[in-house]
Amino acid sequence: MVARWGGEEFVLLLVNTTPEIAGVMAEKLRMEIEACDFPTVGKVTASFGATRLLDGDNLGTLIKRADVALYKAKKNGRNRVEMWLG
Repeated sequence: MVARWGGEEFVLLLVNTTPEIAGVMAEKLRMEIEACDFPTVGKVTASFGATRLLDGDNLGTLIKRADVALYKAKKNGRNRVEMWLG
């Protein structure tokens, strides 16, 4: 499932997926976005923060961990994937 989460943020929910596969998928998507030339804006990049569902999680705790990973990706140079497995 893909959903828009705020202005420039999106959430991808990958069910029955290991963190390793999720990381590979995020990296593949990041590279595809980087390779595109968008008509109005030209080249863009994307930063990804990924996590996994832990026992006791709710939507808020899950999104918070993904958000922390996203900001780590931005802090570490952008256009990258960071994972926080908790």
